[in-house]
Amino acid sequence: MVWYRVPMLAPLLALALLQQSASASESGTSLSRDCQAHERIAANGTASGADYYFGAHCVGYIDGFIDGILVISPSPPICPVHASMGTMVKVYLAYVQQHPVLLDKPAYEGLFAALSDAYPCEKGK
Repeated sequence: MVWYRVPMLAPLLALALLQQSASASESGTSLSRDCQAHERIAANGTASGADYYFGAHCVGYIDGFIDGILVISPSPPICPVHASMGTMVKVYLAYVQQHPVLLDKPAYEGLFAALSDAYPCEKGK
């Protein structure tokens, strides 16, 4: 029987759910910090290990956010089709600088606002 495997799956499932909830509750401040690290790497070509870690998190968060929207929405509200990741990072940072109240909200709110403002989809597409 495979019943002996069930207790081993429970901790893995709990860990996956905790990770999911942790990234869902990320603040705009932490995403902004991570994206600033990405910008330092882009500007200098080199950075500290922490900058690489945080910069990669920024890129992963934005990439996953966009992929999620494009997968679940039959008519996505944002269309960053030809935008580079570096440009999207800059768009996000500029937007939250102009709207600092978003730094205290969940990261996805500011990211959605920034990207939908910069990359709206044309109607009928």
